[in-house]
Amino acid sequence: SENDKSIDRVILSGQQDDWRMWMAQFLAMADHKGYADVLDGTEKCPPASALLIAGKSDSELKTRKANGRAYSALILASKDPVFFNAVDEAKTADLPKGDSRLAWDNLMDRYQPRTAVVEVELRREFSRSELKDDTVNPDVYFSQIEHIRQRMLGKAVKITDKEVMIHVLDTLPRSYDGIVTLLE
Repeated sequence: SENDKSIDRVILSGQQDDWRMWMAQFLAMADHKGYADVLDGTEKCPPASALLIAGKSDSELKTRKANGRAYSALILASKDPVFFNAVDEAKTADLPKGDSRLAWDNLMDRYQPRTAVVEVELRREFSRSELKDDTVNPDVYFSQIEHIRQRMLGKAVKITDKEVMIHVLDTLPRSYDGIVTLLE
């Protein structure tokens, strides 16, 4: 509830590989704690200097509190100086105690950039991925492929289900030839 004074910490190690899991956990907590809408921009926090207008003041005050809780949770989630700086730099003239939406955008830019270079790197990572060792559980490999695909979300070029299936069938070790033939 809004009156809940407990502090939950979902800490990011600072490692790029941990970002996706941390982000999902943090967003789940944000939804549970009631501040996910300020992180994703659904609710815009009014500037600290804005006068609260009768009738709107309750919702604006609620949004300000949600922004404060979200910003605090982000600050407390930092274990890495790069992460901390991305959040700490999200203080503006309008929100001098911290803008959680801006902090979230800074983190997204740092840990999940959406540039053409990243798209090329993801495509290259996808095309070079293969299951080299037939003693490794193939679910690990499938999970890696799906992870790459999820990171491609929002890009102009997407990896289709068909492309994934073709790639997986083409990159399995020889010990899987019988299964590949059957699936083809």
